[in-house]
Amino acid sequence: MDHSLKIYVFISIVILFSFVIFLFNSKDHAEALTNDITFDTRWEFSRKINASDIVNIHSGATLTIASHVTNEGVINVKPFGSLVIIFPGEMYQDGTLNISPGTLVTAGGTVVVGTPFFVGSNATINVSGLLAIELANNCFIMSKSSTMNVNFRGTLDVREHGCITFNSANFNTKSGGIANLKGVIGFEGTTNPSTVNIDSGSSINIAPSGTLSVENANMKVGGIINVNSGGLLVVAPMFIPSNPMMHVDSQGKVQLYGELRHGWFNGKGTILNSGTINKQCGGIYNYTIGNYSGNPIVDACFPITHMSDTTASTGLRISKGGNIIVGERITSASELKGDKIDQITLNLRKTGTPTGNATIGIFNGNGTLKKQFATMDVATTLTTAFKNHTFSLGNGELYEIVPEDRIGIKYDGGDSANFVHVMRDTNTADPFDGTNSHIQRFESGQWVGNNTFDMYMILKQTHG
Repeated sequence: MDHSLKIYVFISIVILFSFVIFLFNSKDHAEALTNDITFDTRWEFSRKINASDIVNIHSGATLTIASHVTNEGVINVKPFGSLVIIFPGEMYQDGTLNISPGTLVTAGGTVVVGTPFFVGSNATINVSGLLAIELANNCFIMSKSSTMNVNFRGTLDVREHGCITFNSANFNTKSGGIANLKGVIGFEGTTNPSTVNIDSGSSINIAPSGTLSVENANMKVGGIINVNSGGLLVVAPMFIPSNPMMHVDSQGKVQLYGELRHGWFNGKGTILNSGTINKQCGGIYNYTIGNYSGNPIVDACFPITHMSDTTASTGLRISKGGNIIVGERITSASELKGDKIDQITLNLRKTGTPTGNATIGIFNGNGTLKKQFATMDVATTLTTAFKNHTFSLGNGELYEIVPEDRIGIKYDGGDSANFVHVMRDTNTADPFDGTNSHIQRFESGQWVGNNTFDMYMILKQTHG
C-alpha cells in the first residue's frame, strides 16, 4: 500500500470514528430528554435536566416518570401534553415547571403526581393547565426557602389521599385559578412563614375530606374560600410555635359550611376580617386560643329564628277604648338586643265584626310607631279562630332590635263587642328569656303588663 492510500484510509477511519462519537453523544443527549418530546416516553432510570436544558412535552405526548428525576432547567407541558409521575418514580423540582393553558377547543397541559415530588429553593411552578396530586402516603411537595414560587391560573386538584406541604413558599392563586382539595394542603415555614395570596377572581374549594392548614403562614384572601360540609380550614400553629395569619381583605369571602378551626395547641393564630366570613347552615367556628379582629363572622344560615314562643294560653283584647297596642318589651338584658329581624308572626283572631286596619311593627315608649312592618285589614284577614299570621318588612330591609322596643300590634278601631284578640303565653314555668323580655299593653297613655308573661310570637331574620 503506497503512502497516499494509507493517509486516505487513516483519514476515513478518523471521520467514521468521529461520526460514531457524534451519534453516541446525540443518543445520550436524547436520553437526557433535553430535546423536545413529541412521543410517548417513560423514564425508568435516574435523569437530570441541567440548568440550560428545556424539555417541551407537546400535544399528544406523555412523559411518564418511574425513576428519580432532577429538574434544574425548564419543563414546558404544552396543551394536550401530559407529565405523569408514578411509583417508584420521584421528581426533585429545582427549576421551572410551566403547565400551559388550554383554549375553548384544547385541553391545557396536565401534570399528575402520584409519588414524591420535591420542590427546591430555586423552583418556580406556573400552572395554567392542571396539576393533580393523588394517592400519597405522605405530604410530598415541599419548598426549601422563600424563593420558591407557585402560581396558579389553572386548576390545582388535590385528590383523595393527596397531600402537599409548602415550607416557606410563595403560593399565589391568580384570577381564574381554582384549587380543589379532597386531600390536604399545609403551609408551614421552618425558617420563614409561607406567603399565600388568593387573588380576586380565584377560589379554593375544600371538599368534605379536604383540609387547608395555615400553620406558619401569612395568607391574604382576596378571592373565595369555600369550606364545604366536612371540610376543614385551620388557622393555628401545629408543631412549632408560631402565629399564623389569615387576612380576608375587603373583596375576600370565606363561605363556611364545614369547620374553621382557629387557635390550637401551643399558639395563637390571628384572623383579620376586612371582608366577609359567612357561617352557613351546619358551619362551625371552632375557636380555642387566638386573635380575631375586624368584621364579625356572619351567621348566614337563613332563616335565623331569634324568638319562637308558641305556647298558646289566652288571648288579650285590643280595640278602641281599651288596650290599643300589645307588644313584647325588650330590656337591656334581653337576648334579643342587637338581633336583626324582618319577619314577625303573631297568633290572632277577631271577635264580632271589627273593621279598619291594624298595624304591626315596632313601637316607642310613648306608644308611637317606630318601624312599620305591615298593615292588615282586620275584617278580611282575620277569622273567628286563632291562626298564625306572618308580617314581613320587605324591600330587603332588616330592623335591629334595641332596648325599650315593643314588638307587636296596634288596633284602635272596633269597640268592646268588636275587637282583635292577640294570643299570649302565660305559662310562668317556661317563659321566653326570663323577665328580660315580656308582654306589655298600652292603655290610657302608658305601658302596663306582667313581666313573667310573653307574646305568642316568632321573630325571624330571612336574609343577610
